[in-house]
Amino acid sequence: MTAASNFCGSHDSTTYQGVACSHAYTIINSYTHTRADSSQVKLLLVRNPWGAEQYSGPWSDNWEGWEQHDKDELAANGPGYFGQNNEGLFYIDIDSYLVNFSRTQINQDTHDWHLKWFLRRDDDGSNNFTGSCSGWGHTLKIKNDGAEQDIWVGGHVW
Repeated sequence: MTAASNFCGSHDSTTYQGVACSHAYTIINSYTHTRADSSQVKLLLVRNPWGAEQYSGPWSDNWEGWEQHDKDELAANGPGYFGQNNEGLFYIDIDSYLVNFSRTQINQDTHDWHLKWFLRRDDDGSNNFTGSCSGWGHTLKIKNDGAEQDIWVGGHVW
């Protein structure tokens, strides 16, 4: 799963809880944690691909609300992380997640996909880029003589 933080300027800016603005993160795991008072909190284990944690809200590494029970429980039964080594992994509760992130994408498992691709640099068949991209269009026709199947098509612009 991937997540997009709120748009609040460039990724040099941060939310009030330290999440980089307009930046992509990875959701590693989710966990329902039971606190010492038997209350439960839904936590996500999130990774900043920069390898440095900036999040400073509830359940972050330096959060003052941690109890020893929380640390012991998450170390023993959680999604497999607890520490302060600034590798970009951090816990965040679901309410704080909803405040700091605007999009969540559940990506498809592509391990058994058969992938094909092609590169098209311009419309006249040459390898010379001629400038403006406006008005370009491509048609992709897919013919399937076999069994019914789902076909996913993606386009990328460089």
